[in-house]
Amino acid sequence: MNVTVERLPECRASLRVEVPGADVTKEREKILNAYVAQAKIPGFRPGKTPRAVVLKHYRKPINEELQERLVRAGCDEATEKEKLEILGVAKVENQLFHEDDAFSFTAEVVVSPDFTLPEYKGIAVQVPTIEVTEDGIDRILGNVLERFSEFKDVEGRPLQENDFAVISYSATLDGQPLQEAIPDAPAGLVGVEEYWLKVAPDEFIPGFCEQITGMNVGDKKDLTITLPEDFSVESLQGKELAYAVELKNIKEQSIPELTDEIAGQIDPGKTAAELRQTIRESLGAEQESMRKDMITNQILSHISEATEFDIPQHLLYSETQRQVNGIVQENQRRGIDDNEIMEHQDEILENAEVRAKLNVKTTFILERIAEAEKISVVENEIIQSVLSMAERSGRPPKKLIKEIQKSEGFGRIANQIRIAKTLEFLRANAAITEVEPSPADAEDPAGALAAATTSTPEAEPEEKASS
Repeated sequence: MNVTVERLPECRASLRVEVPGADVTKEREKILNAYVAQAKIPGFRPGKTPRAVVLKHYRKPINEELQERLVRAGCDEATEKEKLEILGVAKVENQLFHEDDAFSFTAEVVVSPDFTLPEYKGIAVQVPTIEVTEDGIDRILGNVLERFSEFKDVEGRPLQENDFAVISYSATLDGQPLQEAIPDAPAGLVGVEEYWLKVAPDEFIPGFCEQITGMNVGDKKDLTITLPEDFSVESLQGKELAYAVELKNIKEQSIPELTDEIAGQIDPGKTAAELRQTIRESLGAEQESMRKDMITNQILSHISEATEFDIPQHLLYSETQRQVNGIVQENQRRGIDDNEIMEHQDEILENAEVRAKLNVKTTFILERIAEAEKISVVENEIIQSVLSMAERSGRPPKKLIKEIQKSEGFGRIANQIRIAKTLEFLRANAAITEVEPSPADAEDPAGALAAATTSTPEAEPEEKASS
């Protein structure tokens, strides 16, 4: 078989394939034999129909199957001899049988990008030193204990910081009720009766709590609030709102001390000391997970910046759509209105394209590293992954296995495991330096790590297999 390959831009290649007549005849005979064995033609018993009759009766489907096999064989030959990794066939043209029974065709195929791996061992990574502190545990416990708070009415003094104000309020814009002026204004801005508001600078709208501090129960007050220029609702950015506020009550919060009784309510069967230990372990695991993600993202950023190559457009389009769907679903879970999502569709698409390019590019690099380091996946690892998925989802393993088989998802699972093992390899071979956290990060190490952590690109093997 004679195969000529011409590399084209954007991860494409043009193939010119010539299959010798002897090979074509041999392949045709295989197909014809299968038809002879199964053909049901009136007047002949199955398997006894003359070959010439079968060929005449089924000439078109036999030729179609023959061409499909020869095209597939030509692509396989290009993969093997020309070291071409074909992801899909875009189009096949000029299919022609010659007088000597030879067959030729041209095809445009989508191929894996051609690039040289950067140095991926010993990548310099910096992470802040972290440790679980008693202050960190106390902060978490404080948030939990707030759920068991008691509130008592305050008498004889005005509203002050850290109180809970029970207020009724309504907003107007240029003398018009806010809901009429801006129909998509959030209900919480428009007005609420008997609303509980903790009096603190960072609560509700910037500047609101400062203006109601000092009011007494029964007082009414008019406030003016200018919304930030980066306010989440675009139609309200920079708008000046007028609020009519009435203070209905003042509540003082009393947070209980941690006792064995309270600990048992938070986590049944645990004492106060045991609850603290549980929080310590949970916080340690969370910080370690975030630390690992921080290392991973620095590594991925380094190898991505050090490598440039074209990306197959169909993969980029598909991954971009997946990212758009993910961003929209995440915003819907957060309660963002569909109209507001549509207003930001250009921004969503732009972010999705950036994420998609990074995802697809990084996946190619990681797969190439896995190949170079001979990182593989064994059957038991796939089984263990499926069992873990079943446990997390609460589904019977057998049912989940059938669903995965139906969707041909075992290849995806194997690829995800391989990518995870490759990332573990890169972390194990990174040059990690512990650095002192900033004063703010030292108080909240988990928050510092979270701020530096982004999502790890995912592999999409099923996407890559399509054309």
